[in-house]
Amino acid sequence: MPHLPILLLRRAAAWTLLPTCLLLAGCAAATGDTRMNDRTGPDPSAPAAPAASVELPGEGPYQRFIVRYRSDTAAGRDPANVPEQLRDAARVLDPAPALSWQRRLAVGGDVFTVDRPLDKSEARRLMQAFASDPQVESIEVDRRLGIDPPREMRMRGD
Repeated sequence: MPHLPILLLRRAAAWTLLPTCLLLAGCAAATGDTRMNDRTGPDPSAPAAPAASVELPGEGPYQRFIVRYRSDTAAGRDPANVPEQLRDAARVLDPAPALSWQRRLAVGGDVFTVDRPLDKSEARRLMQAFASDPQVESIEVDRRLGIDPPREMRMRGD
């Protein structure tokens, strides 16, 4: 019976790993990404996915955006290539605004500003221009996120 603790340990490890494996498989199925160990990246000859509709928070004006370029593109590898991409995207608006690159975020996105505030329709057209570019992974309005200050709590007897 000296092997009983090893047998119990193996059984406990199997029951511990089973839920984790099922959770990972469920996440992959839910996102539609079922590729495993695919380090080759996307097929460059494949047609680009259609541009997703862009969501704009609030009514505007909009002046700061975050764009994330695919890692296999020149702009995704080197921030020095981003200003050229910004100039190309700005041409969809008339008159074309000046888009100024600010910085690359730790998560890989690039923050840029527009020289004039854009209304909702202009911001949507600009974001659609970015979204339709096959080099762009995502585009969003840069907005401050946070938690509202706590409301004053009523005490008993108030």
